[in-house]
Amino acid sequence: MMKNHADPMIVNLSAWVYYLLLFFYPISFRQEYGPHMAQVFRDYCLKTYRQFGAPGMLSLWALTLFDWFKTVIEEQSQRGTVMTRKKFIRLCGWGMILSGISLIFGFLASNMESVFGRTLTGREYNRYETISTTLLVATIFLLVLGFIGLLLRYNEQAGRSGKIVLISGVFFGLFSLFGSWMMSIYDSSWAWMIWSLSFMMIFVCLTLFGLLTLHQKLLPRWNALPLLAGIGIPIFVLVSAIWEIFNDGWGNDQGVGLLILLLTAVSIGLLGFVLQGDPPMDKAIT
Repeated sequence: MMKNHADPMIVNLSAWVYYLLLFFYPISFRQEYGPHMAQVFRDYCLKTYRQFGAPGMLSLWALTLFDWFKTVIEEQSQRGTVMTRKKFIRLCGWGMILSGISLIFGFLASNMESVFGRTLTGREYNRYETISTTLLVATIFLLVLGFIGLLLRYNEQAGRSGKIVLISGVFFGLFSLFGSWMMSIYDSSWAWMIWSLSFMMIFVCLTLFGLLTLHQKLLPRWNALPLLAGIGIPIFVLVSAIWEIFNDGWGNDQGVGLLILLLTAVSIGLLGFVLQGDPPMDKAIT
């Protein structure tokens, strides 16, 4: 992939990430269509950036991530590719990598005014709220996929406690998706409570799995990643809640929140990278 130094950094970065995503397509499909797809995506990124700036790139990536995941599954199925345990775990690893990316973009979309210093109109505000919600739902779905991959790969080494933690992570992820669906239908505090508690419990489960990973050295490298990926959000929420109780106001520091979110997203992405690079012996899924 050729990098155009005249293009804005965000365009070059987006094109590079998209180029990596193409490697998950079947080889024949990638060889035939990959270069053209990469060039079309770069051109569209450049056009979007010139028209809407950095905020417009969030909309583009929201659509791109969903389209990528759907197309990969379709291409693998149409070409008669046998979905082995190894390939499925790799898919889960890539899903976890994407969950880190979508988490970052979702946060940026929901904090446009504070991050980019731009005042949004009513229509723009609704647009970015929709993008943020879409990316957050994508993050949860891809995290569930990642938990399934971790369960398939490390269930024997993790033992009973590890299995319970990972299965719980899948359960809370599905429950959080249910809460998201309920929030789209009913604008009520109880639907939001279901979603928010389930969402936080996903990261609590990831933290517990991280403690097991550190103790038992489950990963081939970087055994601190699950703990780093999971612990930031629960601690931030807990500290903020305590601050609210004793200081009569929500202790929501935007800078600290962004730093924790970046650490969480990068750790999730690296954990997915380790997972997709550490598959077991090939065995067909029946």
